[in-house]
Amino acid sequence: MIEQLTLPVRLLDESRFANFFVNGNEHLVNELRETVLGQGQTILFIYGNKGVGCTHVLQACCHLAREFHKQTFYLCLTNPGLTCEALYNLEQMDVVCLDGVEAVMGDTDWEVQLFHLFNRMRDLGKALIIASTKSPKQLECKLPDLKSRLQWGLVMPVAELSDEDKVLALGLRAQLRGFELPEEVGLFLLKRYSRNMHDLIAIFERLDQASLQEQRKLTIPFVKKILDINVEEIEVE
Repeated sequence: MIEQLTLPVRLLDESRFANFFVNGNEHLVNELRETVLGQGQTILFIYGNKGVGCTHVLQACCHLAREFHKQTFYLCLTNPGLTCEALYNLEQMDVVCLDGVEAVMGDTDWEVQLFHLFNRMRDLGKALIIASTKSPKQLECKLPDLKSRLQWGLVMPVAELSDEDKVLALGLRAQLRGFELPEEVGLFLLKRYSRNMHDLIAIFERLDQASLQEQRKLTIPFVKKILDINVEEIEVE
């Protein structure tokens, strides 16, 4: 395997379709699955605000591809120090998932390499799935040909969950780990800390670890105790 394809990229084991709360994104998930399995569009662009789940579903695509013995590669373009050489030879993969493409827009070297990768993936019939916080039309792309490539395939927004669905999504995550997250605790987190799913999951992970260590159920008093220890560390958007 060539050097460019051995970059240290860690997929989160829990970033799978099984624990992605799909409400409102049923069509999106179906299209992603079909693209990964070679039954749908080869080029797919998804977009949504931070925390809606773009990274989750991209990594879920990689896990699904591996289940079917396909070679796959996930790359987050917002990683500091990353250079456009990371895109070299990615067409050797069956499924390539590029996250945070907005981070490299306006950089001529990156845009040129992305343009060539599009062409190579299309010519070989390989799956290329791209995620961004902006739609293709909103991206500040200097290269006109790349701008058109970004709109070639299927372009789909990732729908944001309602507050009620966010609580249910946290409950699903807890259920898959074998414990219960009471609805009142989920609502408390939503009202007290953040409505951004990225932040909520980070808080959930902290509480899960604490409950395991102390062998305690997640109750509002316990949550207050744990999160108030270092409340200044919690970022709320």
